[in-house]
Amino acid sequence: MKFVALIRYPFHADSIFTIFKCIQEGHVLVAVANLEPPADQEELDSYMYQSVGHRAVPYIAEALSVPLMREKITGTAIKTSLHYDDKEYNPMDEVEDLTKLLARVEAVSAGAIFSKYQKDRVESVAIRLNLHVLAPLWEKDQYFLVKEMIACEMEVIIIKVASLGLGKEHVGIPLGRMVDHLESLSAKFGFAVNFAGEGGEYESLVLDCPLFSSRLEMYVNVRVVV
Repeated sequence: MKFVALIRYPFHADSIFTIFKCIQEGHVLVAVANLEPPADQEELDSYMYQSVGHRAVPYIAEALSVPLMREKITGTAIKTSLHYDDKEYNPMDEVEDLTKLLARVEAVSAGAIFSKYQKDRVESVAIRLNLHVLAPLWEKDQYFLVKEMIACEMEVIIIKVASLGLGKEHVGIPLGRMVDHLESLSAKFGFAVNFAGEGGEYESLVLDCPLFSSRLEMYVNVRVVV
């Protein structure tokens, strides 16, 4: 099945790893899709979209040798309950920006792991547009997913931190060098469910992986949130 890869989650590496898994399953990547913040806002306080590192997305599409589909984020988080009812949606909700973006495709990959909030909203849009949703990472063990990403030679760096035990000294560090530290934090503070950072504990950027035709060489401007 031909699909477009949605790059938007707080843990950016899961979006890339999802592409890797979908291709392994025989699907064909035809484009990368992304919602970017307005020009005057480098970072959004969004329930749905990663904006830190958004300037890297065109380079990612280029490295994957596929076109980039992009729309601006114009809405805000209006319906914040866990379930998103597609029959009662608000056109000003940030989720509806996704509807405009995906109206041009037939199938979409989503990197959700345990976030029902995010997966539910992608599926709501997909149902209305008659799209297939590919979510090969759904409900997989996050610890083993991170280990598998590293084993698959994905070069991932931390670009933002927002958790106890993570500070500015960890920004720019390769994820492979952070595993032991994340394990100790998981044991100490109990965020094992979000070992992969899906809860916003940290955000990441893939600099290289077997799918890329070239390595991303760039400086990443980040902000640390405590």
